[in-house]
Amino acid sequence: MRALHLALFLPLLSVLAAPRAVAETADPNLWVTNGTVFALQQHEGTLYVGGQFSEISPATGAGVIFDPQTGASVPGFPKVVGRVFAAAGDGAGGWYIGGLLTNVGGQPRANLAHIASNLTVTSWNPGTNEAVLALGVGVSGTLFIGGDFTTAAGQPRTRLAEIQVDGSATTWNPGPNGIVWALAITGGSVYAGGDFTFIGATPRNRLAQISTSTAVSRR
Repeated sequence: MRALHLALFLPLLSVLAAPRAVAETADPNLWVTNGTVFALQQHEGTLYVGGQFSEISPATGAGVIFDPQTGASVPGFPKVVGRVFAAAGDGAGGWYIGGLLTNVGGQPRANLAHIASNLTVTSWNPGTNEAVLALGVGVSGTLFIGGDFTTAAGQPRTRLAEIQVDGSATTWNPGPNGIVWALAITGGSVYAGGDFTFIGATPRNRLAQISTSTAVSRR
């Protein structure tokens, strides 16, 4: 028998009472459930929700940060539309995020975004044409990205790229022949893991150490 849950949606009272300037625009403040909604009934400013769910809460988007001491979510993080697969600190209290993203904090972004320590979305906007799955910050502050893309910052880059702080791509271009799922940066090396069997013309079976200066696989 299908489980059925009923929620008394009191936070919707003010939302339902507010006028709608554009009927086609989805309300970003509407709460969401963790399962399917089968029935709705509005009565005297209250929306009753029924379906196959166990939780109902405000919509946060695909990115949330938590207080390391209390474990509570920190309000104000820009709402992410899409899926976040990787995040890396920028060294100044902010974050780089990567994934399958289309919008962050109301700003169009193609799979990459930078969020400053004050929780604003910066103008940094290199973009890729497909998913970013791994991130790593280099010693010089550049961002190494891995994934399933073939262009990054408007340049041909196959699954690995290095992005500068101004959002442009460096000439670093190892060119693995398969998806990169993981990155680790140590000194002058990028360690990459994934589904590849070559880095450029060099055979490398799913793990590789790549020079940050020459883009050549060391082992």
